[in-house]
Amino acid sequence: MHSTIDYGKSPSPAFDAVEDVRDWLGAERYAKIAPEMAKLTNCKAFAMYCSLTGISGFPVKAWYESFHGQGSWKQEELDGL
Repeated sequence: MHSTIDYGKSPSPAFDAVEDVRDWLGAERYAKIAPEMAKLTNCKAFAMYCSLTGISGFPVKAWYESFHGQGSWKQEELDGL
Protein backbone atom coordinates (compact mmCIF):
# COMPACT_ATOMS: atom_id res chain seq x y z
CA MET A 1 0.00 0.00 0.00
CA HIS A 2 2.72 2.53 0.91
CA SER A 3 4.73 2.32 -2.27
CA THR A 4 1.92 3.47 -4.53
CA ILE A 5 0.84 6.59 -2.65
CA ASP A 6 2.74 9.87 -2.30
CA TYR A 7 1.57 12.07 0.57
CA GLY A 8 4.18 14.76 -0.09
CA LYS A 9 1.77 17.13 -1.81
CA SER A 10 -1.22 16.47 0.42
CA PRO A 11 -2.40 19.39 2.59
CA SER A 12 -3.25 16.84 5.29
CA PRO A 13 -1.02 13.79 4.83
CA ALA A 14 -1.91 12.04 8.10
CA PHE A 15 -5.64 12.34 7.47
CA ASP A 16 -5.24 11.11 3.90
CA ALA A 17 -3.11 8.17 5.04
CA VAL A 18 -5.69 7.06 7.60
CA GLU A 19 -8.42 7.35 4.97
CA ASP A 20 -6.30 5.19 2.68
CA VAL A 21 -6.00 2.60 5.46
CA ARG A 22 -9.79 2.64 5.83
CA ASP A 23 -10.21 2.25 2.07
CA TRP A 24 -7.58 -0.50 1.90
CA LEU A 25 -9.27 -2.57 4.61
CA GLY A 26 -12.84 -1.78 3.62
CA ALA A 27 -15.43 -0.28 5.94
CA GLU A 28 -16.58 -3.55 7.52
CA ARG A 29 -13.10 -4.93 8.13
CA TYR A 30 -11.86 -1.55 9.37
CA ALA A 31 -14.71 -1.40 11.89
CA LYS A 32 -13.61 -4.76 13.31
CA ILE A 33 -9.86 -4.14 13.28
CA ALA A 34 -9.59 -0.50 14.40
CA PRO A 35 -10.79 -0.98 18.00
CA GLU A 36 -8.26 -3.77 18.49
CA MET A 37 -5.45 -1.79 16.88
CA ALA A 38 -6.24 1.17 19.13
CA LYS A 39 -5.40 -0.98 22.16
CA LEU A 40 -1.82 -1.48 20.96
CA THR A 41 0.57 1.01 22.55
CA ASN A 42 3.81 -0.62 21.41
CA CYS A 43 4.84 0.80 18.03
CA LYS A 44 6.72 -2.34 17.06
CA ALA A 45 3.68 -4.55 17.68
CA PHE A 46 1.41 -2.06 15.90
CA ALA A 47 3.68 -2.03 12.84
CA MET A 48 3.85 -5.83 12.82
CA TYR A 49 0.06 -6.21 12.84
CA CYS A 50 -0.23 -3.57 10.12
CA SER A 51 2.22 -5.49 7.97
CA LEU A 52 0.00 -8.56 8.24
CA THR A 53 -2.77 -6.61 6.52
CA GLY A 54 -0.48 -5.15 3.85
CA ILE A 55 -0.11 -1.72 5.44
CA SER A 56 3.38 -0.26 5.76
CA GLY A 57 5.27 3.00 5.61
CA PHE A 58 3.80 6.37 6.56
CA PRO A 59 0.19 5.11 6.90
CA VAL A 60 1.27 2.96 9.86
CA LYS A 61 2.57 5.98 11.77
CA ALA A 62 -0.42 8.12 10.81
CA TRP A 63 -2.88 5.43 11.90
CA TYR A 64 -1.06 4.87 15.21
CA GLU A 65 -1.04 8.59 15.94
CA SER A 66 -4.75 8.84 15.11
CA PHE A 67 -5.34 6.60 18.13
CA HIS A 68 -2.67 7.88 20.52
CA GLY A 69 -2.09 11.50 19.54
CA GLN A 70 0.31 13.39 17.36
CA GLY A 71 3.94 12.75 18.29
CA SER A 72 3.19 9.47 20.07
CA TRP A 73 4.96 7.32 17.46
CA LYS A 74 8.30 6.11 18.84
CA GLN A 75 10.58 5.38 15.89
CA GLU A 76 13.31 4.07 18.20
CA GLU A 77 11.12 1.04 18.93
CA LEU A 78 11.47 0.09 15.26
CA ASP A 79 15.12 0.90 14.68
CA GLY A 80 17.15 -2.16 13.90
CA LEU A 81 14.31 -4.16 12.37
